[in-house]
Parts: sequence; C-alpha cells; structure tokens
Amino acid sequence: MTGEFLPPPAKIRVFEDDLLLLTREDTPGKPEKRDDAGKVTKPAHIACSEPSVFDFIKAGQKVWIDDGRIGAIVEKLDKQGAWLRITRARQQGRSSAPRRD
Repeated sequence: MTGEFLPPPAKIRVFEDDLLLLTREDTPGKPEKRDDAGKVTKPAHIACSEPSVFDFIKAGQKVWIDDGRIGAIVEKLDKQGAWLRITRARQQGRSSAPRRD
C-alpha cells in the first residue's frame, strides 16, 4: 500500500458556554482535556479551513460553525487563533468533525 495514511477526524463535542479555539495552524482538531475533578485544563480546538477569516473577524462578532449548527462569539484573537465562546448547541452537545473532501 502506498500513499499517506489519514486517521479519521476527531469528533469534538461542544456545549453552550464552552470555550473553543479556532486555530490559525492547520492541525487536527482535538477535544478538550479535563483533570480528575472534571475541570477543563485545555480547551478543544479545531483548525480553520479558510485562513483569510482571521483578517476580518473581531472580538464580539458572532460566528457560526458546522453549517450553522453551532453558534459562538469571538472572545479574543491572539497568535494561536480565535477564542470562541459557544452560545448555541444542542442541550446534549453538538459533535463536529472536520470534513474531508
């Protein structure tokens, strides 16, 4: 077998009020990490499929992810990317995985 092996995309479940990093780097998304007490130690992150988006988004703007199924507000922008606060998701969370075309 030849060619590049691509692992299946990670499913990342987000809930209202979660923090999600939309990264500037094209890295595979990962779910949040929690400590033994259940406290988030590292927020979930996903890569942005359109890097030019960082040229025009600003803190306070609404963002829609996964064809509008997940709503968020940009809390801040930094060298890592855009930090999004989830404002709309299903009560049981919404799972999103990057698509492969």
